[in-house]
Amino acid sequence: MPLLDELIDDVRDNPSDPDGEAYEPSWKAVGGDAVEAGAGSSVSLAIGDGVPYVAFAQSTKVRVRKLDGDAWTAVGSADIDGVMTVTELDLAVRGAVPYVVLKPNSYEPECKYLSGTAWATVGTSSFAPTVTGTSDHSIVLTDTYAFIAFKNASTNQGLVARFDGTNWDSQVFFTNDPKAIGFAFHNGKPFASFVNGEAMDAVSVRTTSTSAWHPAGWDFLYDGGVSYFTGAYREATSIAFSGDVPYVASMQTGTVSVARNSAANVWADAGANPVASNGFLPRLAAGPDGTMYIAYKDNDHGAKLTVKRLVGSTWETVGQAGFSGKVGDSLDLAVSPVDGKPYVAYVNADDSNKVQVMAFE
Repeated sequence: MPLLDELIDDVRDNPSDPDGEAYEPSWKAVGGDAVEAGAGSSVSLAIGDGVPYVAFAQSTKVRVRKLDGDAWTAVGSADIDGVMTVTELDLAVRGAVPYVVLKPNSYEPECKYLSGTAWATVGTSSFAPTVTGTSDHSIVLTDTYAFIAFKNASTNQGLVARFDGTNWDSQVFFTNDPKAIGFAFHNGKPFASFVNGEAMDAVSVRTTSTSAWHPAGWDFLYDGGVSYFTGAYREATSIAFSGDVPYVASMQTGTVSVARNSAANVWADAGANPVASNGFLPRLAAGPDGTMYIAYKDNDHGAKLTVKRLVGSTWETVGQAGFSGKVGDSLDLAVSPVDGKPYVAYVNADDSNKVQVMAFE
């Protein structure tokens, strides 16, 4: 039985309703209707030691908050100052230590981590020094290293930087002209999904041929000898693993699809596709039992959030479709590795673009 089903059964068997009546779990705001006063953007969600963390930009500031009981509390004695307006960010957490990669407008990107109660720069310099034209930043953490995938707009290259605990290694090239980079780390190897500008914006996935660093090269996970596995003109990607199997979500003018790669290196539909015919901003995440989830902005339900999970060959809606406020510029999805509870964070356009986090419970 998937962990979410166990959670649902537990809620039904142990209701908190004062009348003692069983009830159906549903999507609920956690920590209040908004994480913070004021409009936010570029929201990113992660879970560390079972605790949800959320990061978002408010003009030149990056605010990181964690859920403490029923309230969101500030992480660090002060917020991160991006100097200029922050246009992108991504959050990851190792244990109880959050890391944030951020891109201030017209400045080189930075990576910060929480050192005691203060935010400190990871390494002695930027992972992309002197480069101000970067985009599509994504960070993953292992027990030892931090990896950041990004695009250098000046050279049009997709690059990965690795922090070895002291310094940032030289950047490693993985492709030309990537867009909408997704990034994951599995079995000692990084995996990058991206919209491939060299293949009419179809989706590709590349990984290193060896777990050694620096790798001799990056290989395509491909089907039939071509470097891509979707149709052309895709606009978004997201990658996650269920066991040893990579899943990739992509979107083309509102049509959201998910594919998975087998041990024979063949891409095939993951469940019945499309997952959505009018969806945007797809995000994948796997539960601790391997159940794959997808969240997206559902324009068939008022541009609100819908979350589905793959059960057998069927994408099953978790709770109800369109359960949130109207989604603004960004959303994110995470599943607790402790109890399998899914969380979403998004910019709520129905509430002055404040950031809201919801959980299915």
